[in-house]
Amino acid sequence: TSSAGGTYTFTYPSAFSANPVINVSVEDGGTDIITPKITAVSTTAASVSVNRTSAVTILGISVLGVVSNVASVVDICATQS
Repeated sequence: TSSAGGTYTFTYPSAFSANPVINVSVEDGGTDIITPKITAVSTTAASVSVNRTSAVTILGISVLGVVSNVASVVDICATQS
């Protein structure tokens, strides 16, 4: 599930015996900077916030632009180690 704030919550098919280790990676074909942040982890669910920052060039210098929420996430996976 997702929220208007760009937070994605997913429930595991079965509960882990302890909180799993969550790794988040982002693949994006654009020039924007995508920033994922794990916001909560439990034995039954996890939440990840995903934001996008546009790249802006001013006088030949690349600076960060406006931060916005990412509208969709394709795949999230959890493993226990």
